[in-house]
Amino acid sequence: MKESERFFGGPLEFGALRPGLLVRNDDLARPNAMADKALTGYLDRLAEQVLAGLGSERTLRERVRRLLWSELTEGVPTLENLARTLGMSDRTLQRQLREEGTGRLAVSEVAFLLGYDDPSAFRRAFRRWFGRSPRAYRRAAD
Repeated sequence: MKESERFFGGPLEFGALRPGLLVRNDDLARPNAMADKALTGYLDRLAEQVLAGLGSERTLRERVRRLLWSELTEGVPTLENLARTLGMSDRTLQRQLREEGTGRLAVSEVAFLLGYDDPSAFRRAFRRWFGRSPRAYRRAAD
């Protein structure tokens, strides 16, 4: 048995179309001793808000948020793909979101919302994903 299979307690399959992990129900029922109660509470409230608002998108921001939630299962969506799905150009999408008064979050806030303990770890990941820092990305988008 390979070390990875021994660690995970079962066979691993690579090259699948989508990543997945099968977990037994009794394992899911176990309490997580390292859970962050503050973060869990925040994420539960956020999930409730998102679910309550599904189907009632009144603004472009709400439509974009819903689209992002659905597209993230396939990876990080590009601005161009989001705009195309919404039937507009990327510049039009940016302009209309700006006109709606969509605010900007600090990089540390984005890092927290994505579950990063340290904003610098998020910055490094962002640079790996997009080839530039979050600040440079924002400047290019403006």
